[in-house]
Amino acid sequence: MHKIDKLYKTGRKVNKNFKSEMRIAFDKILPKWNYYAIPID
Repeated sequence: MHKIDKLYKTGRKVNKNFKSEMRIAFDKILPKWNYYAIPID
């Protein structure tokens, strides 16, 4: 197990179209926990 000591900024804004264009597929049962990136062809 690896411990992450890095601090990350919060409250960053994303592009307005990001959610509609993101290449991420979410699981139907546990979408907050299970997802995967769809590769670009």
